[in-house]
Amino acid sequence: MPRSLTLSLTFCLACVLSSLDIQAEVTLTHDGIVVSSKVEAIASPVSATVMRIAVAGSRVKQGDLLLVLDDSSLNSSLEKQEQAATTAAASLARAKQELNSLIQEQALDVQIADREIELAELDKQTSLGPEGKHQQSINDAKAKLERAKLALKLAELRYEPYHEESEEKSTEAAVAAKLAVAIAQDDVTRASRQLTRLKGHDTQHLEATLELSILKGKLNRLRIIREHVATKLSVEKIVETRTRALASITKRLQQLEESVAQCQIFAPYDGVVQGPNNNGEIPQIGSFLRKDSPVITFIRTDSMELELRISETDVARVDVGQNVKIRLGESPEEPIRGQVARIYRSSAGDIGDSVSEEYNVRISLQKDHPALRLGLKVKADIEAAQ
Repeated sequence: MPRSLTLSLTFCLACVLSSLDIQAEVTLTHDGIVVSSKVEAIASPVSATVMRIAVAGSRVKQGDLLLVLDDSSLNSSLEKQEQAATTAAASLARAKQELNSLIQEQALDVQIADREIELAELDKQTSLGPEGKHQQSINDAKAKLERAKLALKLAELRYEPYHEESEEKSTEAAVAAKLAVAIAQDDVTRASRQLTRLKGHDTQHLEATLELSILKGKLNRLRIIREHVATKLSVEKIVETRTRALASITKRLQQLEESVAQCQIFAPYDGVVQGPNNNGEIPQIGSFLRKDSPVITFIRTDSMELELRISETDVARVDVGQNVKIRLGESPEEPIRGQVARIYRSSAGDIGDSVSEEYNVRISLQKDHPALRLGLKVKADIEAAQ
């Protein structure tokens, strides 16, 4: 084939590949080191004294105890808060019982008022009564009226100490005394009406007058009941206040219980214990820790990744998701497979150095391999783009 034709075919093939944006793959080989997939900084959840703590460099299994803090002060506060919760619950129960009793009393008052109206209507129907009442009946009616008047005076005397109380601050005793006066007044009215009926003086006129008195008595009772409702509203406010107080105490109780539970910290997975921030010393037993102060750096050992340091020139051909083969030295065994997971600038050196800027590349492993250990140096072949 003539040389000129070969050159033309080569040029055309290059043009076609360029137009199709096809990139050839190359293998980038770099040294790497096995690192943990997760490094967790553990801080003190509460302010307390160290009672027990894992030794730096120790390997622990998931669920092993890492840190024990002194919870005696928290338990003391918890006990006081439990007592406060018990007292608040009892106080709320009493207020609810008082409110329930008050509601029942109001219902009973209404029933009494309705019954008295029924009796008044019955009296009205039989107001004329049979003719020819003898003197003994009149005398009995007079005696009944006198007893009713005496009972009214007694009720008024018992109510007199409560006259100065305002309607908003009236006590249960005042309400009861006021109701007794109203009932005694109705008794006087009925006795007077009975006597008048027996004497036969202007019955129709007196009946209308006495009926009006009964209606006024009913209105008076209704007013007293309304005053009783004001007392009910006051008790309802007490119930509401005590309910909020109990909720606040219960919330604080839950917070203390959570803090007590946090005084023991267990390993979330298999790992290695190091000092805080990877370079500080682990706190000693007896030392006091403030809340959120660093205590331990915990390095996971049951899930590992590979870390590579790659130059700026090579990293331009590396993308997340590219396949990687990991070789353990010169071992002829089947390579461990992985994928590029993260790419980020290295913290080593001055960022922006035009001479040699480096990047870290993290490789996730498709499965754990028994030969891999933290800190082990391996070879990694990245199937990168040309």
